Amino acid sequence: MTNSFHGYGAAQRAALRQALKKGNVAALGCVDALGARIAEDAGAQAAYISGVSLAAACGVPDVGLLTQTEVAQIASRVARAVEIPVLVDCDTGYGGIANIKRTVELFEEGGVAGIQIEDQTFPKRSGEREGRTLISIEEMQAMIRAAKAAQKDPNFVIIGRTDAIGTTSFEDALKRAKAYEEAGADVVFPALPQTLDELKAFGREIKHLMVTSSESRMTPIMTVREYEAIGVGLTVYPMSLTFAAGSAMTRIAKEILETGTNGPFLERSDWSFEVLEHHARIQPWLDFEDAARGQ
Repeated sequence: MTNSFHGYGAAQRAALRQALKKGNVAALGCVDALGARIAEDAGAQAAYISGVSLAAACGVPDVGLLTQTEVAQIASRVARAVEIPVLVDCDTGYGGIANIKRTVELFEEGGVAGIQIEDQTFPKRSGEREGRTLISIEEMQAMIRAAKAAQKDPNFVIIGRTDAIGTTSFEDALKRAKAYEEAGADVVFPALPQTLDELKAFGREIKHLMVTSSESRMTPIMTVREYEAIGVGLTVYPMSLTFAAGSAMTRIAKEILETGTNGPFLERSDWSFEVLEHHARIQPWLDFEDAARGQ
């Protein structure tokens, strides 16, 4: 799949809406354009910029340190690089109602297909960590309504996340999920259902349900089709590619430093300079230069 120099954003958002109507959409997590292109070339239907992975890639923990404009700039770079839709974890929306409006405007203008906002208080915590507190249901509903009011493209997707499981109760999480859907969330994400029965309960109650096939193993891990069978419409793998990259880089870094050479690694590597240039999509740029010179 190649991404030439045409516009982006609206086409990806329309494609995502159509895919969500047809079945469970699988989105691979990424933190940069290279990761998104790897996901695209592998056949992923969408890319997802994970908050915890992006924070780690920027050298900070997932405690709300990355700013709205920092994430928007990275997300726009990723969205420009691929033809598949890009979804972005926007934490708590980077502030109050007015901030939500600007968040939607920035990310939509940046070519992103949709954003996820959650009901934690600021500063937020990763869903896998203790110490989370939540805003009221009414405040989160207002945030969702503000996000929907701010979007210009009707295909832009707003994902409403609740962190009530593990913070308050499963019953509160289900109540919040239904309330966020009623407020206009296009997709609802109850973070980390702990059992299959909990997950099935959300599938029965929520029309457009998102799950993460969580690398923390705090939620049931199943196949895309198994998730779809219980009502899931969007399955995200937020950290798997980051785990894979980190594992490989750690192993090879140690090998090179211990042996004093990268020769054995290069002999067995299925990546090369040519593969890297392919993912950089060099050929359209070379063709563009040749055309400008009349060649």
